Amino acid sequence: MPPKNINEKAPVLPYLSLPNIKHHLKGKLHLTKTPAVLLGMAGATLIALPAATAHLAGFSCWIIGNGLWVVTGISEKDYHLIAQFSFFFLTALMGAVMLLASGVML
Repeated sequence: MPPKNINEKAPVLPYLSLPNIKHHLKGKLHLTKTPAVLLGMAGATLIALPAATAHLAGFSCWIIGNGLWVVTGISEKDYHLIAQFSFFFLTALMGAVMLLASGVML
């Protein structure tokens, strides 16, 4: 239970329990937005690594994640989102194709 006033101490650990976390996340995770965000962050992390295989994996994450954002934009009729992530999708695709065409050993 949350404290009733600011001077009352509340236990912290019950808030961190898995059922409580699931309860607060219920209805907040989106079918396309959540994986799109995670793939975007994974792509940025992988691109920051020096290995070419990591770059290819990063571009792949971005291609899939940006595709999910385009799908989200279409379903929500958000033309700004569609335009931006269509551009990002194409640039990630270009990056992957250029990396593969460069003949870098993967």
